[in-house]
Amino acid sequence: MKFVVRCATVPERAADLPTVYPLHKAYLDAFEPTADVVGIGTFEDPLTHGSMAIFATLDAARRFVAGDPFVTTGLVTPSEPVAWDA
Repeated sequence: MKFVVRCATVPERAADLPTVYPLHKAYLDAFEPTADVVGIGTFEDPLTHGSMAIFATLDAARRFVAGDPFVTTGLVTPSEPVAWDA
């Protein structure tokens, strides 16, 4: 079982994404060596469709969302983690 989190971009804050991206990337890189993050990325039009992340465990999904700079600065709004039978 994997866990999926979808994030909606907050349109009024979209201009701030490039400024916060380096913090988000550093945060993501800290997770990847532990194999907690299975996949992560934006959809074709992130302003309209947002992004998605797949995590190995529910705990990893919750930990990632709790500290992700995109979330903590209010640039994206995450969904609750959803179990995915992949």
